[in-house]
Amino acid sequence: MELEHEIMKCVVRIASGGRRRQHQAPNSDKPRFWGYGRILDVLSKNDGLSQREIAELLNIRPQSASEAISSMVGQGLIEKRANEQDKRSSLIYITQEGRKRQIDLRNERIENARRIFEPLTDSEKETLLKLLNKVADALQEKKEEC
Repeated sequence: MELEHEIMKCVVRIASGGRRRQHQAPNSDKPRFWGYGRILDVLSKNDGLSQREIAELLNIRPQSASEAISSMVGQGLIEKRANEQDKRSSLIYITQEGRKRQIDLRNERIENARRIFEPLTDSEKETLLKLLNKVADALQEKKEEC
């Protein structure tokens, strides 16, 4: 098999391992959708976004954003308010509970990352980061060319 294919399989294994852990919280009051933290992160920096803006910023389907937002409103993490400029639409705001959850989820992601990369030395981590950024930059350039 090609080396690139093996690298990609490993990257997918790593990425899906982190998400799977967040989905497996059956008796927890924490959100099960792995994107909740991302939505809370976006709102903590840009409060008062439309559902469409959230979907675009996170590069997710509008339907996925809608489902997550409805669930998060029900949990008291975010709230919808009428858009003062356009009464036909609403804007999404993070609540105090949402801010607390965002911090908890962020700390959890940091701890997970620490555990995942624990086998690597600092030098290996720096090299890995440089290489992954190089690949990410190349992907972004190709995306912009299309």
